[in-house]
Amino acid sequence: LIHLRYLNLSETEIKALPNSITKLQNLQTLELSSCGELIGCPADIFKKLTNLRSFDARDTRLSLPSGIGQLTSLHKLTYFGICVDKWGKKKTAKLSDLKNLNNLRGSLEILFMSGLKDPIHEAKEA
Repeated sequence: LIHLRYLNLSETEIKALPNSITKLQNLQTLELSSCGELIGCPADIFKKLTNLRSFDARDTRLSLPSGIGQLTSLHKLTYFGICVDKWGKKKTAKLSDLKNLNNLRGSLEILFMSGLKDPIHEAKEA
């Protein structure tokens, strides 16, 4: 499975991506759309899946972890869920992480789940 390039888990009832998904280092496409129960993924998913070119998580409740800004080969990102951790225990994605993603194409849904104090300021940074 380490050579897997395409993984489609769309429309499943998965609640969290397992840590083992980070071993799929050749993965280029990860489809998670319409996984309405999906709320969790490994904190280092974007640091390990550096070959990812397409990430579709529309219609999920997934708060993205930090590191997505390092995926400079990413062409498709349909969803960007932001949830600020008030206690500082989780490193979550910020809008400013988008500024390095210069190859993105198409539309992007940005969902502010909670805790973002100034979304306009965050958007300007991005």
